[in-house]
Amino acid sequence: MASRQISWIVGGVVLLFVGLFGIGNAIEVVGPSEYVRIQYPTGGYKWFLSPGPKIQWFGDVVRYTQRGTIFFKNTEETGDDRLPIVFNDAGKGFISGSINYELPNNETKLNEIHRRYPSQASLEESLVKPALNKSVYLTGTLMSSYESYKDRRSQLVQYVDDTVQNGVYQTDSREVTVTDDLDPTKTKRTTVVEILKSPNGQFLRADQGQLNAFNIRTFNFAIEDLDYDERVDRQIQGQQQITMQVQTAIAQAIQANQQKLTAEAEGAANAARAKWEQETTNAKIVAE
Repeated sequence: MASRQISWIVGGVVLLFVGLFGIGNAIEVVGPSEYVRIQYPTGGYKWFLSPGPKIQWFGDVVRYTQRGTIFFKNTEETGDDRLPIVFNDAGKGFISGSINYELPNNETKLNEIHRRYPSQASLEESLVKPALNKSVYLTGTLMSSYESYKDRRSQLVQYVDDTVQNGVYQTDSREVTVTDDLDPTKTKRTTVVEILKSPNGQFLRADQGQLNAFNIRTFNFAIEDLDYDERVDRQIQGQQQITMQVQTAIAQAIQANQQKLTAEAEGAANAARAKWEQETTNAKIVAE
């Protein structure tokens, strides 16, 4: 009797585990911020783009987050993932920051994505990050190191945001002679890169962008820091010193001119005062 009871207990426990396993593989819960693809044992598959419990039927589940964020930083946990950039004066730097992307709510496009990139990690490493690297690297050629530091930083962000999504620009480069930033008495040869435009003023593209082919949208490209190499840092410091000297000279010139005007005004006032004093004396003499 005891042996039979033990058998029933063991059998019940086994059935319980089988039931729990079966339930876990029969129903899949889709979260509100993900797309789920289930590959059934029969060979068919189905995408679930809305949240809630779905019938799994013991199929293989692949999840994609609707929106993702890619960070490119230098940390102890991930190592150095910063993006390299080279400017048209051969200056180099590394960009730290992040960018967001969004997958399409479209089964046809999701099938194309899954066929080429069967996981979220594969999608980021093989598609989004290479497109971002290419965009950042080529955008650097549109400006000098000092321009990227001083007055074209926002333009750098704008160009990367545009080209990572829509494709890099067609450009034309030429060498010109310009004043040396570090020594205004000298000139230097530098390369100027210009974006080519169509007759209606639109930027011409070298390609149409790989992300557009899958209806993947990128947005919020953000630069947290741009680390320049040692040569560029020296150039930036030198240019800052020149700028400060120029500003100081301008301030001194303004001050000297103001002092001149003040002296002239004081001299005129003294002359007028002496004139009226003399006239007062003359009038007193005449009256006497």
